[in-house]
Amino acid sequence: MTKIRKYKGRIIGRSITEIYVRALHDTNLVLGEILIAGEGDTRFFLRVVDVSYGWEAGNAGWAIGVAGSMIEMEQSDRGFVMHDRARRNFEIGKCVIMGYTKQGEFRRAKTLPELFSQVFIPDADDFNFIKDYAGDLRVGKLRSGEELLDFEVGMGSGYIQSHIGIFATTGMGKSNLMKRLAASVMESHNVGMLIFDPHGEYYEGGERDKRGLKHHFRAKDNLTVFSYRKLSEKSNGLRINHREIDIEDLLHLFEFSQAQMEAAYALHNCFGNDWLKILSESEGAELAKEMPSSKFHEMTIAVLQRRARQILKQEIFHKDDTVSVTDAIITELKKAKVVLIDLSGLSGWRELLPAAVIARKVFDVYRHAFRKPEEFRSLPKVSIVLEEAQRVLGQLSGIKENIFTRICREGRKFKVGLTAITQQPKLIDEEIISQFNTLFVLGLADERDRNIIRSSARQDFSELSREIQMLQPGEALISSPQAPFAIPAKVDLYEDHIKNQKESVKTRDEIPSPDRNFFG
Repeated sequence: MTKIRKYKGRIIGRSITEIYVRALHDTNLVLGEILIAGEGDTRFFLRVVDVSYGWEAGNAGWAIGVAGSMIEMEQSDRGFVMHDRARRNFEIGKCVIMGYTKQGEFRRAKTLPELFSQVFIPDADDFNFIKDYAGDLRVGKLRSGEELLDFEVGMGSGYIQSHIGIFATTGMGKSNLMKRLAASVMESHNVGMLIFDPHGEYYEGGERDKRGLKHHFRAKDNLTVFSYRKLSEKSNGLRINHREIDIEDLLHLFEFSQAQMEAAYALHNCFGNDWLKILSESEGAELAKEMPSSKFHEMTIAVLQRRARQILKQEIFHKDDTVSVTDAIITELKKAKVVLIDLSGLSGWRELLPAAVIARKVFDVYRHAFRKPEEFRSLPKVSIVLEEAQRVLGQLSGIKENIFTRICREGRKFKVGLTAITQQPKLIDEEIISQFNTLFVLGLADERDRNIIRSSARQDFSELSREIQMLQPGEALISSPQAPFAIPAKVDLYEDHIKNQKESVKTRDEIPSPDRNFFG
């Protein structure tokens, strides 16, 4: 049976990098819409990147003259009739060739569809070739302009350690996307995810009509929560031992003079992992006697003491050597779970310091396991999720090297990735942002933000700036290493997703453990 396709228009020019389509009369073209052209087993995929008016008239200024005549006649209460209006007026779409399929295989565009080829609206079957690229961590439906196709898309869990960027201005759906992605991680149970939540929106959902990760039907088995505050549901207490805080964790959170930095390292060399506790409890004169060198000024030690006392008076940090939750966090990640660290109510360094300590511990465990192939093989890949990532991934001229920039540069080798969420990608160091292999781009109003994306994405975003600017809340472009082009998507509303989930999803015991096919 021959498939009936909806006719949209015809190709009228121009080149491989720039195709123009004249739309059928009384037919609208939509920015971001995907069209197909071609005959037989060859199908070209065109993406609309701009829409303009067209008309049939010998005079280039015809439209201006007609508009003037209409205004004049309206003011004189006379009617205006345009003859053959449906035929004379139309829309022209500027398109880029995404590629073409031949015998079901997708190829980059190295040739053109025939001039005056018919252009049609595709259906879900036309995108069957994307099944190999859609990924197992699904987040929504394939989108063509404003229309949704019954085709799920997302990213591959195999790329989670290669870093993910989620970029959008306020209100465009970053939190919903993150919850939807975490839901897929819980459902797949192939990888681990460590989420630092500074606003308390991921666990319970925040607003009254919203749902959080605790409402997911896999949460009982595949979600573990740590929080320093009491949540409405049972969670694990978040307490960090003073011995786990390293000087590296403090360098990008506080301003250190050269003398203060040298004194801090001298204290660590002298007292080991107890340096922070001893620093906070001792008098400056006593410390000077115990340290092998007394070259440090008393004021230098006094500044370090004030910071040490400020840190250890926070409820989340403590001096009890027997209490530590970082090992428990890492144990849960090794089970390929979503681990949520609730840091709501904290701000500034009080929020970033626990995140830095925990992230460094995870990275160190995986880095050391790399030396033991059998142990390393059994570890699931993990992603560390950081909100407002520009605070620690900013221009390196202003922000010192830290554990998060180190993970960006080295983490993929050790199966540890970073998921950076930000409203302002322009504030992230360009060398760092180039490390992100998968991008979820939602609406971005700032042109500088869009330019950063264009220069760092794995796919060609050169013609997509206007589409990104016009994206509606929940609409996204997904750029990933496995995708042949930037995939347009509509992210599922998290509440709808968990409501519609059926218990037919494989139970946890039926899902293979992560070490079976890691290198496969």
